[in-house]
Amino acid sequence: MIQFGPNIQDRSYSQSTLTIAQLLMYSCTKKQSNRHMKDHEPPVCAYLGVMIHCKTRKRDLVDTFFKLGLSVSYDRVLEISTSMANDACRRYVQEGIVCPTNLLQNVFTSSAVDNIDHNPSSISSKDSFHGTGISLFQHISEDAQGVVQALDQSETMLKCQSKRVSLLPESYSNLPPAVLRFNEPDIPLVEGELSIDMFSFPAALKGEFKWLKHVAENSSVRATVGTNISWSAYHAAVLPDGNKLPAVSALLPLFHEQAKSVAMIRHSLNIIRSAVRKLNPGQTPVVAFDQPLFTVAKLIQWNWPQIYGEDHFVMMFVRWPTHRNGCVQSTWKLA
Repeated sequence: MIQFGPNIQDRSYSQSTLTIAQLLMYSCTKKQSNRHMKDHEPPVCAYLGVMIHCKTRKRDLVDTFFKLGLSVSYDRVLEISTSMANDACRRYVQEGIVCPTNLLQNVFTSSAVDNIDHNPSSISSKDSFHGTGISLFQHISEDAQGVVQALDQSETMLKCQSKRVSLLPESYSNLPPAVLRFNEPDIPLVEGELSIDMFSFPAALKGEFKWLKHVAENSSVRATVGTNISWSAYHAAVLPDGNKLPAVSALLPLFHEQAKSVAMIRHSLNIIRSAVRKLNPGQTPVVAFDQPLFTVAKLIQWNWPQIYGEDHFVMMFVRWPTHRNGCVQSTWKLA
């Protein structure tokens, strides 16, 4: 009726119809008041407020949408985000494992550990952050698309009115001390023969010359969008389209401790092993490090072979060529 008038042939509806109906429900009150009942709070208003805050972190923008009757208030946004965080922390404490719910089960899971260095350039900044980040990646395929984790919905999440975030499990937040027993441990011998397959080398070399020719042809003119001058972009563009599904990733809660210590790397390995056991039982954890952290990880692996040996963990040496706002774009190379 609102959009198309009384001449309606069927009872179908669109997203715009639902949005208008929810905004009317949100704005209609018995008397003039700036308060809204949570029981009558439609999803679209809460979604807009949370999304704007996540994208911009600007209170003024959320308040502007609230005054226009399009979003919930800024205080309500903080309450919703805190409730979501408390619900996640409650689940982590019950399970004893920090494992985000967007990750799927029965899917091959890899991980990465890296130092997080944030040095604000603003003259008004008062502090910087130098900590550790642990990321989990899941590689989905047509044959293995995973299973959604079962969640306990016995408690209503958004009824919590606290503005304080609950604590994470002590098994995650507490960092046990650790010291290397041997600075020069015994390196285990390689079992089996090491063979090098050179059959693919001519084709790979031909591809490199094609890239050099592509660079020579486009270096003299101004590069446009889609030119793909860099090595990684060019080779990614010429790869055959295998209809690959996008990977699922999650960044675990950050640590204030720096990543270069033995205790932090060992604790990271324990966290990754627990998460992988829950998500994909029977899989050997695969962890990627840059050069300094890879050195520490291998020393840990050789000092405690019964716990972190090469039959328990696969350590990968990774080159991080680009750091952008704490997000790492990498080319993975197996050491």
